[in-house]
Order: sequence, then structure tokens, then C-alpha cells
Amino acid sequence: MRETAAFVFLVVLLLSLNVGAEENFSNYPEIIRLPFLESQTGIDAGVQWRAYKLSKNDTPVGLFGDLSEDAMRFNRLDRIFWKEGVIIRMPSDISQIKGWTPMSEAFEKCGKGLKRCAVISLADQFLGIYEKGGLISSYPVSTGSIEMICGRPEGTKSCRTPAMETYVRGRYIKTFSYPYRVWMWYALDIGRGRFIHSGNLPGHPDSHGCIRLFKRDARKVYNQIRINTKVFVVNDI
Repeated sequence: MRETAAFVFLVVLLLSLNVGAEENFSNYPEIIRLPFLESQTGIDAGVQWRAYKLSKNDTPVGLFGDLSEDAMRFNRLDRIFWKEGVIIRMPSDISQIKGWTPMSEAFEKCGKGLKRCAVISLADQFLGIYEKGGLISSYPVSTGSIEMICGRPEGTKSCRTPAMETYVRGRYIKTFSYPYRVWMWYALDIGRGRFIHSGNLPGHPDSHGCIRLFKRDARKVYNQIRINTKVFVVNDI
């Protein structure tokens, strides 16, 4: 009887430890996302913005002119989601978003014997490519959804992309995701069933755990990264 009780206690203890680990694992900083209210304001890496609701006739070029692509980058938003009623970040000084990035100019871990590495900041929803510790390029991303539940069996854990140190295990111009029945272009396998690949960016974390990029950016990242390149997924750069 005592042996049975001890066994039950041990199982309960292990389960509680696992639950605690999952809770700690999901303790992310506030994720940058599109504003929900027209009255919202904020500062993103030095750029002050106010919320602006898109009208039927608003276009990226009409609002931002030659800086339309910079505006999409600043909002982590692709053209599919640019539509009437969507609230975007409108910079107080539009000129500040030209070539803008929230990524730091240096990442120390990439300077220690690593010629090149990739860093994904979950808080900023951005990816940076570093060479000998210095930033050479950066791109907006959409990481694992905060709200969605993933896992096998389906619905067992959060889809959040975890903070981790990993490396590129494979490179595929085009590969198929059987669990989610979608093609992934310019895909980089970073392990744990996760890829860096092209996809939709709605302005907030929205994937099943992968790191999505604009297709043009996914191609650029694919061409800059090789097998065994180190990848750092951090909560906040």
C-alpha cells in the first residue's frame, strides 16, 4: 500500500514539474503587435507611432510614397492583410522608418568563433543576420501564435516559438509540411519540427511555431544561410 502511495505521489510530482516547466517556457515578454484601438500610441525602437485605421482607398504608396515597403516592414504586415478596417502603426515622422530595424547593431554570441549566424527576436518579431558579431541585414517575421494550441496529440501545448539555440539542419527551396498541409518556400530546417520560411505576416505572431518571412525576404535569408549556421531564438534582443 505504501509503495503504491509513493508511486502515485512521484507521478503527481513529475506531472506538476512538467506543468511548471511549460508555464515558465511560455513566459515571453510582451510581443510587438498591431494596435487594436484607434486611440493607441507607442514607440517601437525609437520611432513614435499612432494608430491609424485604413480606409477603402488607402494604399501603401498613397500613404507612404517611396517608403511604402519600409512601412510594411515597420508594421510586420504583408499586402494580404493591408485592407479596409485594419489598424496600422503610423509613424509620427515617416522619414524615420527608412531602413529601420529594431535589431541591435551587434550580437556578442555571433562574434565568438562564428562567421555568420541568425538571430530571431520574439519580442520584436524580427530576424537579423550577423557576420562576425555585426548586423548585416534584418527582416520582419511572424513567429508561433500566442493563442493557438498545437502539438501531438493535437491541442497539447502552445504554438509559441521557444527561445533556443539551434542550427540549420537543412535547406529547401520548396518543401511540404505534412502536419499543416502547406508548401514552404525557401525553407531552413532549425529542428524541433520548425522552419524559417516564406509565409504571411499579419503584424503579430501567427504561425504554428515556424518563423515566417515575406517571400522576397525568405529568398534573401535562404541565400545568406548555409547548413550548420547557428540560429539564436531569443525572447528580446
